[in-house]
Amino acid sequence: MPPKAPTFRVRFTTASSGPSHDSEHEPCEAPSGGKRSMSARSTAALVPVEKLVLSTEQRAAVKDLYDNNLTGNMNTLSDQLFATDAESQQQAQSLLRKLKLNSDALESIGTCWAQQWSRKTSKSRRVLFQCRCGYDHQETNSKKRKVPFPFTSCLAHSEVTYVHPTSEVLRIRGYLEHNDACEQAGITQRPAIPVHPDVYKTALEQLQEGATWAAVRRKNQELVMAHAYPNFPTESLHNCPYRWVLVRGDNRALYRQFNRSRGINTKTPAQINIDEWLDESSPSFNRTLKDAIFHYKAREDKGERLEVCIATTEMYEAAWTYAHQDQFLLDGTFGICNSRILLFITMAIDKDRKGIPLAFLMFSAPSGNQHTAAGYNTDILAKLLAEWRVAVNSHGSRFGHSGEQFQPLVAITDTDMKERGALLQVWPQLWLLLCKFHVRQSWKNHRDREVGNATAVQHDVQDRLRHLEENLLHTRTIELARELLEEERLVLEQLDDIAAEKGIVHVDYLLGYWTTDNLWKSWSDYGRSVAACLLRTEVEGVLTTTNHLEVFNRVLKRGHIRQHEQNGRRLRPDVMIKLMIEVIIPAIFRQRRMEVEQNVRLREMIAQLPGGTVALGQQSPSQQGMAPKIGIAYLVLDEDRDTRAERLITEGQLSQAVLSEDDARTLHFECWSQRALAVEKTSNKYNIKVTFDGTATCTCHDFLNRGGACKHIRAVMIRLKQYRLLGIASNLPEITLPTSLAEAYALQLRHTESREIQCGGDAVGMPARSPTAQAASAIIDMLDSDETCLESEDESTKDHLPNSDGAPIMKTVTAIRADSADTDIGQLPRDDFNFVCFVLRSFAKAALDEQAVSRTLFELSRMAPKLDQLRELLDGKTIRQTDKAKANIFLASLQQFTATLEQLPISDRETSDGQNDQVPTQQLAATSASAKHVPDTHQESLTEHPKIPSEGRPTKKRPLPPSPERSQKRRDSYGVF
Repeated sequence: MPPKAPTFRVRFTTASSGPSHDSEHEPCEAPSGGKRSMSARSTAALVPVEKLVLSTEQRAAVKDLYDNNLTGNMNTLSDQLFATDAESQQQAQSLLRKLKLNSDALESIGTCWAQQWSRKTSKSRRVLFQCRCGYDHQETNSKKRKVPFPFTSCLAHSEVTYVHPTSEVLRIRGYLEHNDACEQAGITQRPAIPVHPDVYKTALEQLQEGATWAAVRRKNQELVMAHAYPNFPTESLHNCPYRWVLVRGDNRALYRQFNRSRGINTKTPAQINIDEWLDESSPSFNRTLKDAIFHYKAREDKGERLEVCIATTEMYEAAWTYAHQDQFLLDGTFGICNSRILLFITMAIDKDRKGIPLAFLMFSAPSGNQHTAAGYNTDILAKLLAEWRVAVNSHGSRFGHSGEQFQPLVAITDTDMKERGALLQVWPQLWLLLCKFHVRQSWKNHRDREVGNATAVQHDVQDRLRHLEENLLHTRTIELARELLEEERLVLEQLDDIAAEKGIVHVDYLLGYWTTDNLWKSWSDYGRSVAACLLRTEVEGVLTTTNHLEVFNRVLKRGHIRQHEQNGRRLRPDVMIKLMIEVIIPAIFRQRRMEVEQNVRLREMIAQLPGGTVALGQQSPSQQGMAPKIGIAYLVLDEDRDTRAERLITEGQLSQAVLSEDDARTLHFECWSQRALAVEKTSNKYNIKVTFDGTATCTCHDFLNRGGACKHIRAVMIRLKQYRLLGIASNLPEITLPTSLAEAYALQLRHTESREIQCGGDAVGMPARSPTAQAASAIIDMLDSDETCLESEDESTKDHLPNSDGAPIMKTVTAIRADSADTDIGQLPRDDFNFVCFVLRSFAKAALDEQAVSRTLFELSRMAPKLDQLRELLDGKTIRQTDKAKANIFLASLQQFTATLEQLPISDRETSDGQNDQVPTQQLAATSASAKHVPDTHQESLTEHPKIPSEGRPTKKRPLPPSPERSQKRRDSYGVF
């Protein structure tokens, strides 16, 4: 539609066709001849019509308008300059009111103008307005028109230049005429009413302090009810063009402004933001993020992953302090952002037994992956762990480890073979442990699946198997573990019930899958005893679960990340990465430093009190992260134990009291296990000892492991109460047990050394061997049974052994064996200690192999009957050509699996009659170097990114986004592996 002639006369000026600039150069004369206003360069700047949202026809018409104006054919564009004197500004305001571009008209809810673009310099601000009737919503890929005015193809637009910050008008230009349809148009839907700037300002301040959207709305309601906003209208709200109450839809605009204040443009794709932040030639380069991200790889093709690995200076220091020559944990999680990103965390334990994150390894799941938690393999984990090792090595000199290689001694994971395999690829000499919780969870899942828990017999079988599993975890020899399993099998075979048959299936599962020669060492107390020797600490100092890391994952997702989520929606990957580096990680380590400083201050205050030094000394066990070893019982509220104790009394499983022959102040009781069956020739029996001063002990695993007062001790206390009520043993004093851990500890301290309380039924006065000494003895026995593996077949290997004089290995073993009666392994000389360490670590790979093969055979045993049924179905049948092609795909997979299974080499660690594995001398020689000087095979991956001049920035492939994350929740685990 041709434009209508202007209804007012304005002055025109010819605009330059050069690029738009805002720099202030020589000013030109104001049209009124008053004070000079705009520079020549600013005057020559073009109107940014490309920012207008126009249809193709509209854009062509606007182009014609500006082309005709340059050639002088038609003067349809308005361009008027104004000086800053009062008269000129009065003319400018008069023109703005006529165009309805003055501030009051723009704030009106019925304004027909919408701001499309603005640019601010130190002296001026340019704003581009467009008529809403000319806004084509289809150009923004919007299916629904949200503009209150109908689309009439109106071409009207105006650019206004103001003085910053006084808002004096310097220039008004553009095409200021509306078409006829626009002049007659009215609103077709409810117009959007903006939120007052004061409301946004207060809300943004709250978000900066970490407030949630709910807290923002709550404070907004309080301020509105109290009329407490600075510019809140005191007389009436009827004529106010702003909204003061935040509604649900306002959070999007609010969080967009909040992210912009943190340097995140949410209108740019997440992967582009990450790439620009880490590109030194980019104007958006962020040095803080670059220093914290030690490995980055963009996803440039569909078959690739986005990889981002984070570690700060504090995390490097913690790695060298608490994980080097020590233990650490590895575990992964998902659901941290709105893309399919997996996060694996490495964690160490400090001297107070608190977890410290060492590195965050993030990568996207592969394309087509249905479940994010399964979107990884051994290769990607090994790659990122190797990059982390290189990064830690590069920071060793900063923390007093120049020239050393980062080498942990022990690692604990869940039962995932991919994590364990990746750790062994990076650190082949690592001693791997399995989390007891995850092992027990796998056992429970299989037990529930096979046995069930509906009938009384099933409940009894479940209870027996649960007790068996607990005993297995505490075994220190594999012969004992297998003996326990065989004894349980014999008992279940005598029961004529389907539940017992299913229980035997579970026993076979424990025996065939988990109690192999090397895998058993990963989850039993034997493995933790070996770890204690390697770490030169007590067994209690070795981690048993990954609970530290599991709790940290929960706090990270539900605490740190959730408070930054937008109304419960997951964060974008770029937002999450930036928050992790700039907010979350600094907050974690800041909290640690503050707690340490506070504890030091409090200890100094307590030490100045009378008896304070003694009190601090008594607290030292818990200060070291371990509870004091309490060998006596204390009663606390426990309804479950009380119920089970009453059941023991009712079923007559507790004996009568017997006075000790050695001590007239001690009573002895015997209690038979509730799991005892009639078919058992011998059943478990526990010994309970109670003294008149309130000291009680029991030999059951519940008391030895959990402490407190087990059901057997509680049953004894019930029996003693019955004695008093019935008048039996009237001369028996009332025995009261401690009611807290502190009281029990104080009672234990009052005992003299001559009458030392021995937990677990050991003889009084006999010194208990330390767990480390027991482990040392077990290791020496293992070496003693494997002397053939220590005989060198190649004399040339002697030079590579830890003996400085080149003596045969047997000489070292003999010396170790000779001193083993009085020396723990942790007290051996360094060379001998390294030798024993490498002998032990050689079993880690064998354990992983056994786990993989056992799982494969277990799955095949479950699939074989189904395959036989399918084979019978196909016997004598025909197949279509299209189905034949599909069948060939499965046949190829089966053939590949069969070929892989047939080509597996026979292990050189064959065992017989439960004997320990034999380790070839060649392997020992290859691994006999000191653990502190392991060669860094991944050093080549540590490369600095070359700095590229901004003017010579090369073109590169545009990063692809990680696949979007579906709404997924953590499901209960039902896996048996």
